[in-house]
Amino acid sequence: MTRAPQPARLDAVRLPDGARALVLAPHPDDFDAIGVTMRVLQGKGCEIHLAVATTGASGVEDAFCSPPTAEAKTALREREQRESCRLFGLPEHRLRFLRLAEGEAGHPIADAANVDSIRQVLEEVVPTVVFLPHGHDTNVGHQRVYAMLRDAAREAHSGHAAPGAGSPLVAFLNRDPKTIAMRYDIVTPYGDDDAAWKAALLRAHASQHQRNLRTRGHGFDERILGMDRDTAAACGVGAPYAEVFEVEAFGDRSGRVDTSGLLPWRLPRHAPMTLRVSTPMFAGEPMNETLKTIFNRKSVRRYRADPIPKEKLELIVKAGMAAPTAVDKRPWEFVVITDRALLKKLSDALPYAKMAEKAGAAILVAGDLDRQFGGREADYWMVDCAAAAENILLAVESLGLGAVWTAVYPEKERIEAVRKLLNVPSSIVPLAFIPIGAPGGDQKPKDKWNPNQLHWNGW
Repeated sequence: MTRAPQPARLDAVRLPDGARALVLAPHPDDFDAIGVTMRVLQGKGCEIHLAVATTGASGVEDAFCSPPTAEAKTALREREQRESCRLFGLPEHRLRFLRLAEGEAGHPIADAANVDSIRQVLEEVVPTVVFLPHGHDTNVGHQRVYAMLRDAAREAHSGHAAPGAGSPLVAFLNRDPKTIAMRYDIVTPYGDDDAAWKAALLRAHASQHQRNLRTRGHGFDERILGMDRDTAAACGVGAPYAEVFEVEAFGDRSGRVDTSGLLPWRLPRHAPMTLRVSTPMFAGEPMNETLKTIFNRKSVRRYRADPIPKEKLELIVKAGMAAPTAVDKRPWEFVVITDRALLKKLSDALPYAKMAEKAGAAILVAGDLDRQFGGREADYWMVDCAAAAENILLAVESLGLGAVWTAVYPEKERIEAVRKLLNVPSSIVPLAFIPIGAPGGDQKPKDKWNPNQLHWNGW
């Protein structure tokens, strides 16, 4: 990637007297993800306010909360946010919980009542600038809060509400681990001491910290700090960490407006970067859990040597067996390997499966020539088993594990090596060997969308 000019640094921004920053956090903990920036602004004399839009109850696992009711989970998330604000030094009267109405999936409903709640906060705080996660994100809560802020700001610009007597509302949209693409306008570099302080804020959200440890293999603090390390490297700021923002001004019913000359803060001249940072999505469409899993799937080749429960492995294979097959023949067979010595032998025998030695398990997907549609000489088994293998990869992703498809077929040496090690009958052809484990790194999905490869109604 060719390095673009650096974005402007926050410490070079001059604040007006009496500046107020409103953090419109879709969930408890979104404030803490930009904690260093808030600390810098507070040090410049800016008055910080926090409005948490939703309860965040859907993000609490049942095992972490007793009783596991929505009310108890809401109270837990709000206690965690209050504790992190105490550590930050935010006065309690500047923290408010909006508890916007949510749908069945725990996402805020984008309706007039919720927009009005956000508008009322804008009227009460009269912010110089609003901070929130970028709306171009696979997180539905982030998408909808961004959209509702935009609608509330349009009302203000039309003269129906404060602040600013109809002037555009300036927003700083921060990067999140699920941000898809954004422009890098303003950056807040920071060092190890600030990182340790920020980690303490993030760990105050114990329910999210434990959930990340269980599902991702690292804590909530490391998830955010890891992203900030990537940001710092991409921006070339000469610091180990950085928080980054795209600046946007919301205007009239036409939508966005040019930020030139409208920003309430004097910004140094800069040439912003534009980077694609995460996974693809269809702009404007809600991202449900199925699509999230599809777009977040990636090839994971580094694992911690944690065992995978038999029940999970059976569930993964069950997902494989849910795939379609020609004439419903289901010509597949699956071999689950958990024996460490056998995993080592397979990793030695297969040139692109060396990671299997460290995996928690592996699954061999194979086809039965005698059971496929069209008889022994047909090739439908490959298509059927490939569909099953993809289902397996998606199931693994959905369970917070990692996997990679390594090919056995059509290489004869690999086929014979697997047959010998696993005692596979001659009528069964190994197609794919899939190591599975708890991810040991921070692998990210690739954006593979290419509109030039899409054709409508013909070539």
